[in-house]
Amino acid sequence: MTSNIAKCINSCLRQVRTMPIAVLIECIKGMFQHWVYERHKEAFNLTIPLSPWATDLLNTWFNEACHFSTQVIDQVEF
Repeated sequence: MTSNIAKCINSCLRQVRTMPIAVLIECIKGMFQHWVYERHKEAFNLTIPLSPWATDLLNTWFNEACHFSTQVIDQVEF
């Protein structure tokens, strides 16, 4: 999977590019419906407000931040 959406879609549609335009449009519609359905199903099954990836990232940052020390600058800033 590439980060460039145009390259991703082009690679997914490689086999249907030679078909008539009506078939190509139906294929694009079906592909996007499938993607949206899969993402919706995955999001609906989450029991936590964040994805597992985001939760792991925040846990990593929190664990790293626990080793920081703070010094008082004044009454408001540390």
